[in-house]
Amino acid sequence: RDFAPVSAIAGVPVGLVVNPARLDVKDLAGFIAAARKSPASINVGSSGLGTMAHLAIELLQQRARITLTHVPYRGGGPALQDLLAGQLDATVQPLSTVASYVQSGRLRALAVATTQREALLPDVPTFAEAGVPDFHVSTWYGLFAPKATPAVPLDALHGAVQAALATDDVKRIWQEQGARIDLQSREAFAGFVAREVERWSAIARTTGLPME
Repeated sequence: RDFAPVSAIAGVPVGLVVNPARLDVKDLAGFIAAARKSPASINVGSSGLGTMAHLAIELLQQRARITLTHVPYRGGGPALQDLLAGQLDATVQPLSTVASYVQSGRLRALAVATTQREALLPDVPTFAEAGVPDFHVSTWYGLFAPKATPAVPLDALHGAVQAALATDDVKRIWQEQGARIDLQSREAFAGFVAREVERWSAIARTTGLPME
């Protein structure tokens, strides 16, 4: 309520990964079956309470009708380290962070939370392909201004950001982070933000998460 959406910048796709030495499931169906067989027996790490990874875990529990044990960390790095060390069964992580471990076989990616497969891990299905429809989650970045900012400067700032995002250097920087640049109108971004707020607020309400 205090900010006006100016411009989308980029989105970072995430996925569900497991340590096969600790939880030897071959795919998302096997993960869900194991969770249903022994509710709360699978521990899944996130980058912290209320983070996008945490919300993705809550959404998965709702959509798949399973009960997992959420383990919040102070950042995605510690969660990943514990997963690699065999202290966790699974975690939700940016694909760019885990791709090398998946490719080496140390970790197994079960699904990506995007609408289509990702070039970084082309053999990994989307959640929809794996049997959990309407599961789209990403860590996204955007630019906002104070709510009372007039439309003319908002439009000018939006245009400047979009022009910068279209340059080769900026594209390269974001691609190196495993992110997708998001070019869209200011109105489209405002609609996206409104839908995201409503979607995740609903998850927070049903799970009892505090909303700030």
